[in-house]
Amino acid sequence: MSTKYRCTECGALHEFTQRHKLIGIIAVIPLLFLVNLLEPFVTISILRFVIVLAIAVTVMVFIPKQHILSDHDNFKEEIKNND
Repeated sequence: MSTKYRCTECGALHEFTQRHKLIGIIAVIPLLFLVNLLEPFVTISILRFVIVLAIAVTVMVFIPKQHILSDHDNFKEEIKNND
């Protein structure tokens, strides 16, 4: 929930915002109930888990403004110092 990662195209350092954590918490709680609600329709527990996981990832991917450019980007400072 609090990882930092680099963009593969531009190399900028991104970090997740509080919104990402909030969406993660809000999205997981209803999905836990969905696993139990799917039991009569999908009897294989692994398949239920995969379905719910796919829904959670889809929700997390399509909601915008979950990451920002990091202020603590040492890579940019190294490039400036080398120039």
